[in-house]
Amino acid sequence: IYLNTQSKFNKQWQFSGSIHGSSFENWGQELKLSYSNQWYAGSIRTQYRSATNNYPFKDINAFGNPKPIKLQSNSQLRQVSILQEHTFKLKQHQISVKNWYQNSFRQLPPTLLQDSSKDHQKDAALRSIVHWKWLFKKHVFQAKTALFLASLQFINDAINSDSRHLSSINEWNHKW
Repeated sequence: IYLNTQSKFNKQWQFSGSIHGSSFENWGQELKLSYSNQWYAGSIRTQYRSATNNYPFKDINAFGNPKPIKLQSNSQLRQVSILQEHTFKLKQHQISVKNWYQNSFRQLPPTLLQDSSKDHQKDAALRSIVHWKWLFKKHVFQAKTALFLASLQFINDAINSDSRHLSSINEWNHKW
């Protein structure tokens, strides 16, 4: 995953937002506040999303004909994320720090062989990257380091599974 947004300098204060909605009570909103001048560009963005997902479907595994129409159950989603970016220009150098945090709660619907389900999943992720770029004559030197933390918790009547993952990536390149 690359947090590969481009910083825009000399834009001063900017604010944007959006709200959307669709069928099955699917709602979302996004807000972004940013500021930049000749040497700094930064922004913070928040997103929220929720969905009931209680849509009708044909149960193709049921006996008889015609197949019954059922209403999907235990399939809600709630998700929150925050993205923060800071980029500094210092003569021939540019340094960026970007962080993205996401937290989700998902109900897991029953399979076609189950009558109902109480299964759900909670997951969270933090992704951070530091990027340094040096423009020297006809050369471009770049170094990036990224850290990824993730956790996932699956819960049902029989299992409470909790997993955590940590990884990092380091990259260095030089262009002529």
